[in-house]
Amino acid sequence: MYLQIGKISKNWGLKGEVKVYSCTDFANLRYKKNNTVYLKEDDKYIPLKVNTYRKYQTGIDLVSFTGYDSLNSVEAFFGKEIYALKEEISLPKNTFFYSDLKGLNAYSPNEKYLGVVENVKEYPAGPSLLIRVNEKNTVLVPFIAQFINKVDLENQKIYINEIEGLF
Repeated sequence: MYLQIGKISKNWGLKGEVKVYSCTDFANLRYKKNNTVYLKEDDKYIPLKVNTYRKYQTGIDLVSFTGYDSLNSVEAFFGKEIYALKEEISLPKNTFFYSDLKGLNAYSPNEKYLGVVENVKEYPAGPSLLIRVNEKNTVLVPFIAQFINKVDLENQKIYINEIEGLF
């Protein structure tokens, strides 16, 4: 399974370096020298080996690929998304892919059903879970230890501490 990690916007200089709008929390791991990333072109995933990586601004990285050392060689990449293979990605302990959290059934620690995780939203303070409580109501729950009791991917459940006024 491929996970999108960024989108190439344009070149940075003349030596093949590109500006990438990253959508991964672990850019320094994804763009590590010699790692393989995949450029999506139509329905194909083209492997590219990372040559260099550096942080530019929040959410923007500068990356170059082995064998692509000029502006002309990377022009075809502009506007294309880049991916990593989920199976090749290792996450730090107690971190999760957003795609794995979506669809989890939310429960209180005493097994009271609270809703379903509809989406994960990224905010400056950190990620929050958008939980659909019923047809009309959703709540945002910060994905931090004070709110999240346990994530059980095997049983498709997430346990959330019920804090007064939250649900």
